[in-house]
Amino acid sequence: MPEKTGALIQCSVLLGAIAAGVTAGEEFAALERFGADIGLAFQIQDDILDVEGNAELLGKRTARTLRA
Repeated sequence: MPEKTGALIQCSVLLGAIAAGVTAGEEFAALERFGADIGLAFQIQDDILDVEGNAELLGKRTARTLRA
């Protein structure tokens, strides 16, 4: 089950597919996998930035900020 950000990205991909008339079959399944994969990639990047990133540069609190 994707986390909320990953699920939002996957949902965006699927809504685009539905808007284009793709609602079932191999194409829809491929887009569903793509959405899940790109959502997971975003989550991984976000998690890494949360640990390694600069809060001022990112514009949000990071785990590094919370530990300080």
